Amino acid sequence: MTRMSQGRATRQASFRPDSVLRGAVPSGTLIHTLDGTLPIEYLSPGDQVITRNGARILRRVSVRVDQRDGFPPRARLFALHFDIDEVVLGDGFYLACKPMATRQVRLH
Repeated sequence: MTRMSQGRATRQASFRPDSVLRGAVPSGTLIHTLDGTLPIEYLSPGDQVITRNGARILRRVSVRVDQRDGFPPRARLFALHFDIDEVVLGDGFYLACKPMATRQVRLH
Protein backbone atom coordinates (compact mmCIF):
# COMPACT_ATOMS: atom_id res chain seq x y z
CA MET A 1 0.00 0.00 0.00
CA THR A 2 1.28 3.51 -0.75
CA ARG A 3 0.40 6.96 0.51
CA MET A 4 1.45 10.48 -0.42
CA SER A 5 4.03 12.21 1.77
CA GLN A 6 5.04 15.77 0.84
CA GLY A 7 4.10 15.25 -2.80
CA ARG A 8 5.79 11.88 -3.28
CA ALA A 9 4.48 8.36 -2.85
CA THR A 10 5.90 6.32 0.02
CA ARG A 11 5.36 2.69 0.83
CA GLN A 12 3.40 2.12 4.03
CA ALA A 13 4.52 -0.78 6.21
CA SER A 14 1.98 -3.53 6.67
CA PHE A 15 1.10 -4.63 10.18
CA ARG A 16 2.84 -7.78 11.33
CA PRO A 17 2.78 -9.47 14.75
CA ASP A 18 6.36 -8.28 15.33
CA SER A 19 5.25 -4.63 14.94
CA VAL A 20 3.48 -4.73 18.32
CA LEU A 21 4.86 -2.36 20.95
CA ARG A 22 4.57 -3.29 24.61
CA GLY A 23 4.45 -1.05 27.64
CA ALA A 24 4.35 2.73 27.78
CA VAL A 25 4.90 5.11 24.86
CA PRO A 26 5.99 8.78 24.82
CA SER A 27 3.69 11.76 24.47
CA GLY A 28 2.86 12.62 20.88
CA THR A 29 2.25 8.98 19.95
CA LEU A 30 -0.84 8.90 17.71
CA ILE A 31 -3.68 6.53 18.63
CA HIS A 32 -6.79 5.82 16.51
CA THR A 33 -10.13 6.55 18.20
CA LEU A 34 -13.72 6.88 17.02
CA ASP A 35 -13.13 10.66 17.11
CA GLY A 36 -10.10 10.39 14.81
CA THR A 37 -6.38 10.01 15.38
CA LEU A 38 -5.30 11.72 18.62
CA PRO A 39 -2.04 12.14 20.54
CA ILE A 40 -1.99 9.71 23.45
CA GLU A 41 -1.81 12.53 26.02
CA TYR A 42 -5.26 13.78 24.86
CA LEU A 43 -6.97 10.47 25.68
CA SER A 44 -9.03 10.06 28.85
CA PRO A 45 -11.15 7.33 30.45
CA GLY A 46 -14.38 6.82 28.52
CA ASP A 47 -12.87 7.48 25.08
CA GLN A 48 -13.55 4.80 22.47
CA VAL A 49 -10.24 3.53 21.11
CA ILE A 50 -9.84 1.35 17.99
CA THR A 51 -8.39 -2.09 18.78
CA ARG A 52 -7.93 -5.31 16.80
CA ASN A 53 -11.30 -6.36 18.26
CA GLY A 54 -13.17 -3.16 17.33
CA ALA A 55 -13.84 -0.04 19.38
CA ARG A 56 -13.29 -0.45 23.14
CA ILE A 57 -13.88 1.93 26.03
CA LEU A 58 -10.67 3.22 27.60
CA ARG A 59 -10.75 2.67 31.37
CA ARG A 60 -7.55 4.38 32.53
CA VAL A 61 -4.49 6.23 31.24
CA SER A 62 -1.39 5.91 33.40
CA VAL A 63 1.52 8.35 33.14
CA ARG A 64 5.04 8.07 34.47
CA VAL A 65 8.22 10.07 34.08
CA ASP A 66 11.10 8.08 32.61
CA GLN A 67 14.73 9.06 32.84
CA ARG A 68 16.28 6.04 31.09
CA ASP A 69 18.81 6.43 28.32
CA GLY A 70 17.23 6.97 24.92
CA PHE A 71 14.44 9.25 26.21
CA PRO A 72 14.56 13.02 26.59
CA PRO A 73 15.06 14.19 30.19
CA ARG A 74 11.85 13.82 32.21
CA ALA A 75 9.96 12.26 29.28
CA ARG A 76 6.34 11.42 30.08
CA LEU A 77 5.38 7.87 29.11
CA PHE A 78 1.73 6.84 28.75
CA ALA A 79 0.04 3.44 29.04
CA LEU A 80 -3.58 2.63 28.18
CA HIS A 81 -5.74 0.23 30.19
CA PHE A 82 -8.97 -1.58 29.32
CA ASP A 83 -11.13 -4.24 30.99
CA ILE A 84 -9.15 -7.02 29.27
CA ASP A 85 -5.89 -7.33 27.29
CA GLU A 86 -6.23 -5.32 24.08
CA VAL A 87 -4.06 -4.44 21.12
CA VAL A 88 -4.61 -0.80 20.11
CA LEU A 89 -4.17 0.54 16.59
CA GLY A 90 -1.56 3.31 16.57
CA ASP A 91 -0.36 5.29 13.59
CA GLY A 92 1.76 2.63 11.86
CA PHE A 93 2.03 0.15 14.75
CA TYR A 94 0.05 -1.85 17.28
CA LEU A 95 0.29 -1.19 21.03
CA ALA A 96 -0.32 -4.06 23.46
CA CYS A 97 -2.31 -2.87 26.51
CA LYS A 98 -2.78 -4.66 29.81
CA PRO A 99 -6.09 -4.63 31.68
CA MET A 100 -6.67 -2.34 34.63
CA ALA A 101 -5.13 -3.63 37.83
CA THR A 102 -7.84 -4.64 40.23
CA ARG A 103 -7.39 -4.35 43.93
CA GLN A 104 -7.87 -7.55 45.84
CA VAL A 105 -10.00 -7.09 48.89
CA ARG A 106 -8.98 -9.26 51.79
CA LEU A 107 -11.88 -10.54 53.86
CA HIS A 108 -11.24 -11.31 57.50
